[in-house]
Formats: sequence, C-alpha cells, structure tokens
Amino acid sequence: AASEEDAAHAKRLEEEESARAAAEEAAEARAAAKVEGAAGERTAEEEDGESHLEFKQLKKGDGETAPSKGDYVYCCYTGTFAPGTEHGGKDLSGKQFDSTWDSKLKKHRPLHFQHGGGKAIRGWDEALKRMTLGEKAELTIG
Repeated sequence: AASEEDAAHAKRLEEEESARAAAEEAAEARAAAKVEGAAGERTAEEEDGESHLEFKQLKKGDGETAPSKGDYVYCCYTGTFAPGTEHGGKDLSGKQFDSTWDSKLKKHRPLHFQHGGGKAIRGWDEALKRMTLGEKAELTIG
C-alpha cells in the first residue's frame, strides 16, 4: 500500500511540475507579447473582437450577484486538456493538468484574483462577465 501511495505521490508531483512549466511558458509568452505591444503591435490582453470561450452552464447562480471589473473573485476549477491535445507524441486528451482541489484537506482551495484586471486568462474574464454567485460552468478556452 505504501508503494502505491508513493507512486501516486510521484505522479502528482510530476503533474504539478508539468503545470508549473506550462505556466512559466505562458508567462514568457505574455512578456514577449508585451514587448511586441510596446513596438506598436497588439498584445494578447487587448480586445480583438473574437470570442475565446465556449460556455456551458452546469448550475444556475443566484441570478443577481455578478462581479464587476476590479472585484476580487474566488473560483474553484479543474483544468483538463481538450480532446486531441498532444505534446511530445503523448496524447493528453482529457487529462487533468491543474485543480484547486486539495486532496490532503479534502476540499477546494479557491483561486483568488481580480476580475478584469488581466490577472487570469482571458476566457475566465469573459466567462465571469456572464456568471453570478454560485454558478457552475464548463469552459472551453481557445
């Protein structure tokens, strides 16, 4: 049983490292986009008039309490790769890459960020514009 727990722990560590590496790559890409933006080109944060989000409501919210730009929000999520996602010849379709679930505490540790302030990926900001307190949705961000 201990070796199974060790293997599971090693797998979680590997997944976390992979997620950290992906986050670092995304940060580097954003920094490069900002440098290009300084040269007169559009940055990823600028509105391009395109939707980068598929939104599927899973549970209705209260219908009233919606975040305004600049409000701090708490979000629970599980990130999974879209069907057909491959990296290094490995099929990652449907595999989890990140989550707010803390398996040790057996509860979510919500992500806390400022809505509309460029602190989260654009698809999240787009989704939060139409969501209310307690709502649950499945987002596909591209």
